[in-house]
Amino acid sequence: MILDTMQGYKTTVPRIKKVVFVTGKIELHLQDGRTLVVPLTNFPSIEKLSLSQRNNFTIINNGKVLNIFDCDEIFHIRDFLRLSENLTEL
Repeated sequence: MILDTMQGYKTTVPRIKKVVFVTGKIELHLQDGRTLVVPLTNFPSIEKLSLSQRNNFTIINNGKVLNIFDCDEIFHIRDFLRLSENLTEL
């Protein structure tokens, strides 16, 4: 059986809707309904912050970027999905 329409997330651009910090992890709730759960050990600059510092953030660039004010870095959705920077659609 051949499907006439694409299934899955092939045409979806992931965008962050909500961020929640749980013990040792960051949860990124995306606008398309997916939730990414990533260990903070992969993001030591976030891991070293206190919970109150972690929760001092904003989601910018139409849901593509997480800016934690007490961190020296900003994080693109590609960083959490481990995608190459040359993916221009993100």
